[in-house]
Amino acid sequence: MQVNKLLRTFRPIFDRVLVQRIHPKAVTKSGILLPESINKGGKGFFMAKVLSTGTGKINQFTGEYNKCLLKPGDTVIVPEYGGIHIQQFYEEVNHGTSLDLMVYKEEDILGIFENDSKNNVN
Repeated sequence: MQVNKLLRTFRPIFDRVLVQRIHPKAVTKSGILLPESINKGGKGFFMAKVLSTGTGKINQFTGEYNKCLLKPGDTVIVPEYGGIHIQQFYEEVNHGTSLDLMVYKEEDILGIFENDSKNNVN
């Protein structure tokens, strides 16, 4: 996978988080092929893998510096709409290779899966 090349050339700043959205498999365990429309979201959210994060930001009310809570490798839930799609940038750098890459503010991420082998998505 060419994600490593992107991670060397792109780093989120402040409280931004770079994620790769995870789409469900298009084939069931019994071999039934699901239509593409099943994988297009519509649920209001996606699971995603955190690829990199910014360093954090200053809290405007307290003046304290808050580090990002997320770290690379975390599995999170992100909203279906929102974030910044950086697919075009990635495809230009990698000559047409396609991944579903998004940048979100950390506060827009809906939740994180705790370390649990049942929730490990790869």
